[in-house]
Amino acid sequence: MTPYDAIRDGMKIPFKEEILSKEEYLPYTHHTTTIEEISKILHTMQPISLEGMTEAALMSRKELKYLLYEERAKELIIHLSEWAYVLEIEGTRIGSYESVYFDTDGFTTYLHHHNGRRKRHKLRARRYVVSDLSFLEIKEKVKKNNSKKVRIQTDHLLTKLGSGVKEFISSNSPYDPDLFEAKLFNTYKRVTLVTPDFSQRITLDFDLAYERDGVCIQFPNVVIVEVKTDEQSYLACKKFMRQLHLHSTTFSKYCIGISLMYPAVKKNQFKQKLRRLMDMTQRRILVC
Repeated sequence: MTPYDAIRDGMKIPFKEEILSKEEYLPYTHHTTTIEEISKILHTMQPISLEGMTEAALMSRKELKYLLYEERAKELIIHLSEWAYVLEIEGTRIGSYESVYFDTDGFTTYLHHHNGRRKRHKLRARRYVVSDLSFLEIKEKVKKNNSKKVRIQTDHLLTKLGSGVKEFISSNSPYDPDLFEAKLFNTYKRVTLVTPDFSQRITLDFDLAYERDGVCIQFPNVVIVEVKTDEQSYLACKKFMRQLHLHSTTFSKYCIGISLMYPAVKKNQFKQKLRRLMDMTQRRILVC
């Protein structure tokens, strides 16, 4: 049994095809074309710099999430293109991101999410590839749709938690940092849009991919849309998305990644989301 077979069997979802390369995965050509079309739309929009985005940091915010096909994501960008700004870094409007997620041997933070714990934390290192900036972040779920994030800059993308960051972790979470280790590597491409009044930030994540122990899988047709908004703009934002026939859902890149890449882990609460993800990719796994 290959590692990919273990993932498939662990998910208990029957695939028509087992594992496909990019050459074998026919929708990949269409995916590439759609990304090119989106890039052209983005270059018609007013850019905003990373420095200009500081007012839209929204470290404490309400969140809405959407799981879309690429074509629907392109339509959303078209709707927003006349008035939203697009983040541009060194001439790039589709940025690449790398994340390393940390957890305990028993997957404490994953299981807190899976079991519906209202107040929970997530620990990750993140690298913004274009700007080559890296951070260690702790995201705290305060209550439904509400979260806050704290972070410190690091010299590089962390894969181990050294002594220099343990005080930060202890001060901002209830966990012992000595119990945490890297569990999952995640990459994606992101488009970041912001409203002129900086009250809302919309991110669209493409090319979601996960890697563990040399096993890498990718979901090229799926886009994760996250809307970060302040309290005052939340209802108006939700209404606007509904007018576009877009309905919010729950989606954790970390939890989905763990449930995919660790077949033995408990995943009952995520099976419906996994099935939807597989349906969106025509029940095929794409090798990175």
